[in-house]
Amino acid sequence: MENKDQTIYFPEIHTTATDSETADHLTLADSRAVITDTVTYTNLLKGETYTLSGVLMDKETGKELLVDGEPVTQEMAFTAGRASGTKKLKFEFDTTGLAGKSFVVYETLTLEDVEVAEHKDINDEGQTIHIPAAQTTATDDSSKINVSEAKKEVSVTDTVAYRNLVPGKEYTVRGTAVDKETGEPLTDADGNELVSTAKFTAASADGSVDVKFTFDGTAMAGRSVVFFENVYYTDKLIAVHADIDDEAQTVHIPLIFTSVKDKDTDSHMSLAGSDVTLTDTVAYRNLVPGKTYT
Repeated sequence: MENKDQTIYFPEIHTTATDSETADHLTLADSRAVITDTVTYTNLLKGETYTLSGVLMDKETGKELLVDGEPVTQEMAFTAGRASGTKKLKFEFDTTGLAGKSFVVYETLTLEDVEVAEHKDINDEGQTIHIPAAQTTATDDSSKINVSEAKKEVSVTDTVAYRNLVPGKEYTVRGTAVDKETGEPLTDADGNELVSTAKFTAASADGSVDVKFTFDGTAMAGRSVVFFENVYYTDKLIAVHADIDDEAQTVHIPLIFTSVKDKDTDSHMSLAGSDVTLTDTVAYRNLVPGKTYT
């Protein structure tokens, strides 16, 4: 029973992929990701040299994930010191433009160019990394649209729609109110940035959460406020929506000026009489085009 010449070995591998920042199956778009795939092997021949080859697969299409038109691959050769053990294969690549996607790490084990084991399951969560995406829609609580009044207390709800989170985990959304004209964060009377946060546990991969803002808008007439949102998992950034030109993220605070004149004198003076016609010319700024106003 111990004669190696009479024995056939059937190696087996299993893999678990995690992001270096989150230490979980979540990574951030628009950054350079480092993904570690931990490969557990069994039933190898001690002293033999094997090659472990990995490739990232687009979960949606089932095809190779392409970055700059090229597949993301990695491989390593190792000599088995024992029949069972683990090896770590690292993938480093740019995730820019991949928000909302998920990818799966496929691994192949070869001995002398002959494939002896593989782990390729497009539905295996352990092999999968998710790249979340977020979109936001800001509305004034009074007007129910993205137009506010320059008043002492302005209340805005920014609804953050997220995609591709891992259900059952707790996340934090942190929003910042930004002056569209200057690109700088709004501050309160004490000079603190106007920020708001909301914590939630994702019931499903896709959903939404509301972030509430309240601020003094008396000095904001004629200006617009853009709400930037970041999504965090265990204090690690996993999704960003910060587009200064995104109308859905923007709340406008109009400004009006008026100038009244008498119809007959074309000036600010009228003749005392029974029939006086005044024209008040209202100049407005920062309205949302296409909407009907009174």
